[in-house]
Amino acid sequence: MNSIESLKLDFDSQIQELNKICNDKVLDDCIYIGSGDSYVVGL
Repeated sequence: MNSIESLKLDFDSQIQELNKICNDKVLDDCIYIGSGDSYVVGL
């Protein structure tokens, strides 16, 4: 497996885990972003 395939698997698993978050205050139009590189990618 090359690094791009590994990153895709990682991103896909993160998306699946985000869907499992149970928070009654989550809005319908909510975007999760991180900090540093993740923040820049989110922008």
